[in-house]
Amino acid sequence: MSVKRVLARTLAGSIAAICVAATLALLPGSPAQALSAADWDPGDIISDATLYDSGSMSTDAVQAFLNAREGGCTAANGYPCLKDYHESTPTTAAASGCGQYGGVASESAASIIAHVGQTCGINPRVLIVMLEKEQGLVTSVAPTSSGYAHAMGYNCPDTAPCSSATAGFFKQVYGAAWQLKYYSAHPNSYQYKIGASYVQYNPNAGCGGTTVQIKNQATADLYIYTPYQPNAAALANLNGVGDSCSAYGNRNFWVDYNAWFGNPGWGTSPVGSLDSAAAGLNRVELSGWAVDPDSQSPIDVHVYLDGQWFAQSIASVSRPDVGASMPWYGANHGFDITVGLPAGTHQYCVYGISGTGHANALIGCRTVTSLPDNPTGNFESLSLGSTSSRTATVTGWAVDGNTSDPIDVHFYVNGRWTAMLTADGNRPDVARAMPGIGAAHGFSGQLTLPTGTDVVCAYGINTGAGTTNPQLGGCRTVVVGTGAPQGNFEGVAYVNGRAQATGWAFDPDQSGPISVKVTVNGVAAATGTADGNRPDVANALPGYGAAHGFSVQAVIPFGTSTVCVIAGNVGAGSDKTLGCRTVSTPSGPPYGNFEGATVANGKATVTGWAIDPDTAGPATIKATVGSQTVGTFTAGSTRADVAAAFPAYGTSHGFSQSLTIPVGTNSLCLTAVNVGPAAADTSLGCKTVSTATGSPQGNLETATVGVDTVAFSGWAVDPDQAAPITVRVTVDGKATQTTADVSRPDVAAVYPGYGAAHGFSATVPTIVGSHQVCVTAVNAGPASADTSLGCKTLVVTSGNPIGNFEKAVVQGASVEVVGWTVDGDQATTPLSVRVYINGADAGGLTASVDRQDVATQLSALNAGPAHGYDGTVPIPAGESSVCVFAMNVGPGTANTLLGCTNVTR
Repeated sequence: MSVKRVLARTLAGSIAAICVAATLALLPGSPAQALSAADWDPGDIISDATLYDSGSMSTDAVQAFLNAREGGCTAANGYPCLKDYHESTPTTAAASGCGQYGGVASESAASIIAHVGQTCGINPRVLIVMLEKEQGLVTSVAPTSSGYAHAMGYNCPDTAPCSSATAGFFKQVYGAAWQLKYYSAHPNSYQYKIGASYVQYNPNAGCGGTTVQIKNQATADLYIYTPYQPNAAALANLNGVGDSCSAYGNRNFWVDYNAWFGNPGWGTSPVGSLDSAAAGLNRVELSGWAVDPDSQSPIDVHVYLDGQWFAQSIASVSRPDVGASMPWYGANHGFDITVGLPAGTHQYCVYGISGTGHANALIGCRTVTSLPDNPTGNFESLSLGSTSSRTATVTGWAVDGNTSDPIDVHFYVNGRWTAMLTADGNRPDVARAMPGIGAAHGFSGQLTLPTGTDVVCAYGINTGAGTTNPQLGGCRTVVVGTGAPQGNFEGVAYVNGRAQATGWAFDPDQSGPISVKVTVNGVAAATGTADGNRPDVANALPGYGAAHGFSVQAVIPFGTSTVCVIAGNVGAGSDKTLGCRTVSTPSGPPYGNFEGATVANGKATVTGWAIDPDTAGPATIKATVGSQTVGTFTAGSTRADVAAAFPAYGTSHGFSQSLTIPVGTNSLCLTAVNVGPAAADTSLGCKTVSTATGSPQGNLETATVGVDTVAFSGWAVDPDQAAPITVRVTVDGKATQTTADVSRPDVAAVYPGYGAAHGFSATVPTIVGSHQVCVTAVNAGPASADTSLGCKTLVVTSGNPIGNFEKAVVQGASVEVVGWTVDGDQATTPLSVRVYINGADAGGLTASVDRQDVATQLSALNAGPAHGYDGTVPIPAGESSVCVFAMNVGPGTANTLLGCTNVTR
């Protein structure tokens, strides 16, 4: 009853209870039909007759059912399997549709189910299915305490825990049955009743729902108990999970009931199907199945002929499909009855006879017709032994409704009697279709046919009361011929380097298409099939059809070739040459295609192809920009695609050529130069090409220091002009300019359209120290930005040391001094430093400690890292002034004060 429990069942894994159940629905007339969403009717889940059929199962029947369902169950956690469960049940007074329940000291689960069903007037099968859909108890392999405590979901609201007052197996089963009877007794007290009721898909109202036309009180009772219907997702996966808006309680009830007990909408009358009514010789065989929902035992079936009782039998034949669909009833519910069949057309109806006092039910009716007095049958096939054979094999079957004996079949060819066969071959299919007539009614034999187009017909010869010898099926047409192929080579045409031969051909030994072979200058060049539609050939050669035209292409060489067509023989005879014709490659001006032009570094690369039809060799291409010729070359590179399109000329007709073009935007045109008798060259077209435009390009290649100077060199080009451009040099933010006009042949080689005058080299004066030197190419075209060619850090020296006093740290009676120093005149030599305290020389140190940061900063000096100092000197107590001097070693004029600081000891 709890929606929370119903939803949790699927998510927690008890979906296995659904999977154990068969998915085949026992719908009337379809015992083995798979249950599907199309069978679901939300307004008719269960019939009233089914819900209240309290006598459907005895205690023994329930016990047998539980034993079968729980075959793999073992007791778990102190709780037995349902089939082994017992508890003491109390005597319970009659209330609300339930009679008095007599308590039992140790009552089995099977007895409780049957006993409650009889006491409250509820179908024990309904209680079994509710036990499964609520807690999966029927198929559980390891029962739990909560499974028994809340077995029916009774008194388990969605918004609160289950009530402890109704916990326990008996209380749950009795309470659920009592509740269903109470619903039925008070139909107007609840939201869901017969008629239109809105039913949600899920406790979450946002998931929606639909208005359901509830058709009976039993279905209303199920909705009151579990107030949700399955949505499309739940119905799309009947044995599994839907989506977040799916609820499964009523769906699972419907699926499980169908799987175990058949359609819950059946009611109590018999159900079944009349599957077939096969007419035979003076008899008809009726087969199908029938089940009484109230009993596992086979039931009687009665046959009515044209509305009158005619015969009876018992539906006890094994039907495994019925047993698989509803295991509770077993397989022995089929019937197969053979009864007499008077002449003419008649209706046979079969009724299932209830064994429990309920109404009998019509299982089905079929109209059948007795076999006719005149023969019937089919002329099934006619085939020639080979394409040149005149012997044909014929097959089929024939019967006469007046006898089970074989009859004669006569064959007529082109309207004349030719042969007779007896239809006495084994045909089990005929025997199955017409029971009682037997299987000896097939015919198979050979006929000898005349050459040409033949029409063959078969006739069944009447025996007995019939008056005619009817034709068996349709007549058959076959062409019988012999000899060499015939045909005509009608013409040949040149098509893109190929000869296309056309005409028609056939072989009199068969009606189907034949092969044709094309030779060029005596060598086999192509094959094809003469299967094109030629109605004129069909009119001239009746019997052979129209599929005899051919159109075959063969590659030919440059020049004039002889093309012949040979028709391939089939059967008697040999291949036949249909004729030969000459064809030549054409003459005229060149043709081709200027496919593309790309520009890079002052050059344009052009691609395409060209052919001069007067030669198989490469064509010559001339490239022009305006009136200026910028190149002449041949189209001689491999182009397999061109060769495929123009095979007579080979593969060497492509081009990919680099051309030097003027700076700027130009129209680049290509012309194929004619080499044959035609007077004119052929333009392949023009394309607009432009040398590169945009910001300058270049490179700062060197930057060196001198005495109070920095020198730099490199190159720069602006793609918008061939002329030299301005280069701006900035030293510590101070700019000077020079012109990039020094000859640089290497630049000219890379940018052939721009010339060589694009190098620069200059020296700029500066002061001693570290400087940031940057070089910028100044834009000369429409682009808005200059281009940085790079920056370098340079150190300029003129003799005196440079460096830094970084820190002084007091350590007891000493002070540690740290820093670095370099003399540019002897950059790789460590310098001496002197420490002065309060103006007095306190001692010296050597700046030889590795300082990679100094080496990196002064890379232009190639000084190396050994220029750091880190040492101690004595220091008096109190506050002192500490100064460090670097000792000059070159032509400089003075030692260098690296810095001072005050410290206190």
